[in-house]
Amino acid sequence: MALTELQPDVVHTHQIGAAWYLSRASLPSGRRIPAVHTEHGNHFARLGGWWATAKARFLFRRASRGINRFCCVSEEIAAACARWRTVPRSKIRVVPNGIPLDLPPDLPDPLATRAALGIPSNAPVIGTIGRLVEVKRQDVLLRATALLVRRFPELQLLLVGDGPERGALEGLARDLGMADRTRFLGYQPRPEAFLGIMSVFALTSRSEGLPVSLLEAWRAGVPVASSAVGGLPAVVADGETGLLFPPGDAAAAAAAIGRLLADPVLAGQIGRAGRRAVEERYTLDRMAATYEDLYRELLADNATGTRG
Repeated sequence: MALTELQPDVVHTHQIGAAWYLSRASLPSGRRIPAVHTEHGNHFARLGGWWATAKARFLFRRASRGINRFCCVSEEIAAACARWRTVPRSKIRVVPNGIPLDLPPDLPDPLATRAALGIPSNAPVIGTIGRLVEVKRQDVLLRATALLVRRFPELQLLLVGDGPERGALEGLARDLGMADRTRFLGYQPRPEAFLGIMSVFALTSRSEGLPVSLLEAWRAGVPVASSAVGGLPAVVADGETGLLFPPGDAAAAAAAIGRLLADPVLAGQIGRAGRRAVEERYTLDRMAATYEDLYRELLADNATGTRG
């Protein structure tokens, strides 16, 4: 249904492309639609060269004209959007992602999941959930896991997700002698089902905002090892709710993951601390309440003719 037919009171867009199209839309009366926008990643951190950066700044500047509240899931993304006055600071808000506290119902038994995948019940499992794209750098995770095999001979690796890098990653797994212990599970409608068999959840991205997969691992009590990129150092307390390592460094990633695999007490402490972090700061209820407040602000501004 077109906006002209729906005539919404408030519109909420996600990612800058949608905001661009909204900025060019108006109702038949000519009035702009009050709008909230959420940006989930640091678009500027993924660009190379001044021309690409200049085009991105133009896109954000023009798109943000039609946005009343420009929300970012982390302080790092907010700072990137505000730099060079690309997005007016008065419009920017930081609204972290949130997830339900309860695990989805009827998840399969972890032992059954292991059996279905052919993974022994006592084998340590490193896992990650995410698109198989360059920015996620699952190649670093493959190399890190290969370094750990000598210490943990039964070690297994799960890659949950699909994407254009899958073929290259499968080739790398073969080259590293990891094909028989790496499972490419592709797209899964219920990725949470695999968290129950992970000994460590690993993120090796070169750019991140606040990934929902990290919050889901915390909710499940799985200890996290992550690259220190984007908004993650402000979210993951190193040594408390996770272990951080420099991005792109397979040896450092292996050291962090290996520390968790070798020390069940530490792994348990970090897993429980991650669960508490979700309970205290990253619930769906808290996120929804924040957005509801923003919607109400815009409705009140619209009623009084205030431009926000």
